[in-house]
Parts: sequence; C-alpha cells; structure tokens
Amino acid sequence: MATPLTTTSLKEIAKSIYPSITNKPRPESLVDLPIVQKYLSPDFRIYHDSKPFGDGGGRDAFLNLWSKFLTAVPDLHMEIVDAIAEVDDAERGNGRVWLYSRITGFPDGKEKEGVDMMTFENGVFVESRDVQRIL
Repeated sequence: MATPLTTTSLKEIAKSIYPSITNKPRPESLVDLPIVQKYLSPDFRIYHDSKPFGDGGGRDAFLNLWSKFLTAVPDLHMEIVDAIAEVDDAERGNGRVWLYSRITGFPDGKEKEGVDMMTFENGVFVESRDVQRIL
C-alpha cells in the first residue's frame, strides 16, 4: 500500500463499494468493476444477520450470488446515510468502517435500514457483517 490509510480515505472507499455493486446502472459483470478489482479481497466473506451469505467461496462466488439476487430484485437501491471509520494500522491499511444505510426497491415495497461493519486488511475489504431491519 503506497499511501497510508486515513479515516477519511477509508470512509470514502467504503461508501463507494456497496452502491457500486447494488445501484443502477450496473455493469453486466460486477467482477469487472474497477472498484471491485481494487478493493474487494479475492477471499472476501460476508455475514448477513449472523449467517454466511453464500458458501464463503470468496469474492467471485459472492458477486455471482449477488448478481442473481439483483436479477430477482432489480430495483434494489442502497443509500449510504452515515459512516464511521477507524484505522488500526495506517501503513498496513487495516481498519473498519461502520456504514448506516437505507435500502429500497424490494418488490413488496418494504424499506430496510442496515448497519454493516466492513473490515479492511492490507488496504482491501475482507469481511462484512451486517444487520438489517424493516422500517
């Protein structure tokens, strides 16, 4: 990692990842997004409401499953409402970001709010743990 991580830079990176892979317009292949290639670890894992999302097979397996989910929920939209960042080791690029978001576009008209704790190691997003509730 060339430039030491700051809370500001980490927040900006984190705030751009989920909207890039969720909101329209979306590319045909999420795997090819530059932000995904740069910041999402090949070993990425995600836990939704304390359960693994998918089979834990890493970034490409997650994005494949996420693409299928977006096909089923094509109007899904995530608005980042707030973010808090903490840097543990600026030189190594280690830290966490807590995102607070509003999620809309569900077929039944429900809206949700979510909190994601995003863990970064060596400058890349390695793990997400989220909880959501229906508004």
